[in-house]
Amino acid sequence: MASFGEIWTGLKQAGGGTPYLLVDCAGLDAGAAALPRGACTELECLFTGDLADELADVAPYLGRVKAFEGEVPGVAEDLLKRQVGMLVVVPPAPDGEAPTFSQLHRHFRKFNVVYDPEGKPLFFRYYDPRVIVEVLSVLEPQQLDAFFGPIDSLVLVDGEARTVRCYRQGGKLAVQG
Repeated sequence: MASFGEIWTGLKQAGGGTPYLLVDCAGLDAGAAALPRGACTELECLFTGDLADELADVAPYLGRVKAFEGEVPGVAEDLLKRQVGMLVVVPPAPDGEAPTFSQLHRHFRKFNVVYDPEGKPLFFRYYDPRVIVEVLSVLEPQQLDAFFGPIDSLVLVDGEARTVRCYRQGGKLAVQG
């Protein structure tokens, strides 16, 4: 089982991927005021317009991690341990063209609303680290591919306080940790 420190060190090494933070603001005691702004170079709500304003304190936020040193690792680890955040790892692109923050932001926005069998729209709280593993484990291979898209893996702390890395392998969800 890899610790947060081991995973963070692996990311820090050349070619380890670009980490982002996906934060469930609903789990932060002070809501949006408690977002880790100092740990991110970019940090935006995954809701837009009036919804972003009305639900700012309970909305999902995506942030690009600022650095691998200083306070950032501690901030990221704290969010993971409190189960209000997860690391999103984007692999380095072979051609050097990894997705931009805007592209990743748009990618995640696609999943804010899903539809039940009757076609009724429902909010999908995929950004809640307490349930994401269970949700991803029941997806069909094409749904899993659509969710992961440009993402290599998600790193989170599960209900047993283990740091785990989730990724797709052979059309299924793999969980390491």
